[in-house]
Amino acid sequence: MEGRYKRYLGHCHENVPGWKALPLNQLVLTPILGGLSNELFLCEAASAGDIKKVVVRIYGPAMSLLVDSKQERAVSKALSEAKLGPAIYYEFKDGTGRIEQFLEGKVLHYLQLHSPEVLTDLARYLSKFHMQSMANIPTDSQMIPRMQKWLALAVIAMKTPSDWLGPVRTNYRDQLLREMNFGGSHFFLSLFVFSFFL
Repeated sequence: MEGRYKRYLGHCHENVPGWKALPLNQLVLTPILGGLSNELFLCEAASAGDIKKVVVRIYGPAMSLLVDSKQERAVSKALSEAKLGPAIYYEFKDGTGRIEQFLEGKVLHYLQLHSPEVLTDLARYLSKFHMQSMANIPTDSQMIPRMQKWLALAVIAMKTPSDWLGPVRTNYRDQLLREMNFGGSHFFLSLFVFSFFL
C-alpha cells in the first residue's frame, strides 16, 4: 500500500497546478470512505495557493460491471470542461484513475430537499446539464444489458445460500428472473430490494 500512496502523492505533486514547487512532504494523502465502485483519496497541501485539496480517484475492478468506463470518463471530461463537474487535473497514463477537484459541500437533510431554494438550484443545474452537447460520446444506453450482467453474476453467487436468508434470497432471485425475462414493470424496484440481500 505504501508504494501506491507514494505514486499517488507523486502524481498530485507533479500535476496539480501550483503544487510542483511545494516540498513533497507537505502533501498528505487520506482515504475517503464510502466509495461504491472506486477507491478514493483526499490529497491535501495546506500551504498551497488556490488549490489546497484534490481527490485521487482509482477506478475499481467492479466498475465495468455497471458502467462503461470509457464513456464515464468521456462524460466526466465534458462536464468538467463545461464547469458542470469537478475539474480534472490529471488522468493516469495507465488508465487506472485520475486526479480531480475536491468540491466542498454538505449532505442535505431530507427536509431540505423540499426547500424552494434547493429545488430551484437543482432545476437550474439539471437544465444546464441536459443542454450540454455530448456529440462525441456514444448515446446508446447500455444500462439494461449491464444490469442483466450484474444480475446474472448475483444469481451465480447465490446458487447455494446457506444462512437464514436463503429462502428469502431464493424467492427474490426467482422473482427477478421472471420479471427480467418477461419485461415486468417492477424489475428495477425488485433489483433495488434484492441488492439488500446480497
